[in-house]
Amino acid sequence: MRYLLLAILAMVSMGAVAGSYSRGHTIAYYDQGSDYFYQGVVEVKAGHLLQGRSIENKNLYIYNTQTDQGKLLFQSRVDGKITDLIFEQAFMVVPSNGSGYMSIQKQCYTCIKNNNGIKQREPANRIIIVTLKTMDKGETLILYVAKKDGSELQELARFDPATVSWHIDVKHEVLRLIEQKQDTIVVQNKPLPNF
Repeated sequence: MRYLLLAILAMVSMGAVAGSYSRGHTIAYYDQGSDYFYQGVVEVKAGHLLQGRSIENKNLYIYNTQTDQGKLLFQSRVDGKITDLIFEQAFMVVPSNGSGYMSIQKQCYTCIKNNNGIKQREPANRIIIVTLKTMDKGETLILYVAKKDGSELQELARFDPATVSWHIDVKHEVLRLIEQKQDTIVVQNKPLPNF
């Protein structure tokens, strides 16, 4: 009986400790090149006994530090959550060969590829917004693109992340979708708009 009581107390205390933490992250990034500040508009959801709260970004506030003005990117909250905001910040030169790579703000670690040996250019005037919608039948990843000031927002791609992998090819400025269909690989390239 004593061991049962100790086990129950241990589980309750673990839940109390876990409940004091939050899962997820709040988007809060500066773009030094354009002087925009991006702030996630969040919804905090209570967790279960052994889980902490979860934080979901439901919209994106874009603040122009030069004009002291801001606006929401989406007219209403996204259906799902914003999981990432991706944008180019600066071109970094490799002195030995004159080429370089883009300094890119992102949360994801595998979504940026082919980011070496790039010819010098200005950072693209675009942001890519990654959203995840969870349903009973699975998940849908929706990628949007807009100018850094939030104008000209458009959907770039919509797919099931369980069957399609993706990345941004920085050198060729495309979104690449890769899907295996039986014994073959299907690759689809979607050019990123140059605003």
